[in-house]
Amino acid sequence: MDTATILSAVSSFAVVGALIFAAMQVRVANRTRAEHAAISIVEAAQSDAWTLGLNQLHRIPAGATAEQIDALGSELIRAIEQVGIRVETIGYMVWRRMVDLAMVDDLFGGIVIFWWSRIEPFAQRDRERTSNPKSYEWFQWLAESLAERRQDRPATPAYLRTDRPRG
Repeated sequence: MDTATILSAVSSFAVVGALIFAAMQVRVANRTRAEHAAISIVEAAQSDAWTLGLNQLHRIPAGATAEQIDALGSELIRAIEQVGIRVETIGYMVWRRMVDLAMVDDLFGGIVIFWWSRIEPFAQRDRERTSNPKSYEWFQWLAESLAERRQDRPATPAYLRTDRPRG
């Protein structure tokens, strides 16, 4: 073999090695980004506003109209707005694929579906009042996406799951 052939082979191996290394770095970066996004969601959800909102939203009876929700007081309306902002952000992050829908389902799926079932009449009326069809859009999208996902994959409590990571 002549020197040119050897140099060409070494060069080819170097390029292939660099491409493999770059692909591995992209995978690590994507995983790190997803983990940071997940941590951000958990931190936002584990706030006092989230906890107070949860307590307030449980006061809304099933089938309540927007007017009945209003009658429950301004503290509840504030809770709807505060929780709504957080869930809107989570929904948008899922839609942009910054966060996995399955992870959100595991952590908040039932709560999001439940909350949307309670506040939907309020949100619909808010859209009409403000002439803004985008109001609570990501909340609705996320709740519907989670409900659709659960049609194919019923929610299984973590303590009953067999697909746990080993470690």
